[in-house]
Amino acid sequence: MRVAKFEMVAERLKGYDSDFIDKQMNNADNVAQFIINTLQSDRFPTERFMVFLLDTKLKVIGYNEVSRGGVDSAPVPIKEVFAPAVSMPKCAAVIVAHNHPSGDPTPSAEDITVTERLTQAGDILGIKLIDHVIVGYGCWTSLRELGYIS
Repeated sequence: MRVAKFEMVAERLKGYDSDFIDKQMNNADNVAQFIINTLQSDRFPTERFMVFLLDTKLKVIGYNEVSRGGVDSAPVPIKEVFAPAVSMPKCAAVIVAHNHPSGDPTPSAEDITVTERLTQAGDILGIKLIDHVIVGYGCWTSLRELGYIS
């Protein structure tokens, strides 16, 4: 069962720039640039929520698109955010990110609530939430930098 999970994660990573794997995601700019580059545009028609799996040195060991939503929201099932992290023994931390199709990366009240819930879930699981990055049109916001994650 565990082998199958690793194979699923490895399959998701195929086609991504090899410079991304093992890249240290120690700041929000790295995450925002990856999202913009991977999706080939900074003007996404729908909201997408992603999780980056990190080892103890904050190097990327996996990536998963958790959900796609509409023009103003995407569902964020906490269980699905952490499922890939729990299945990878080397995963020590995660960074989550999503885009705002409006182009304005200002966090909504729901974004802040989701961040608080993810922080609590990560604490329980022993997987630290490093940041929650919101990408807009050529700009981004870090909830860590805004003080919502310590």
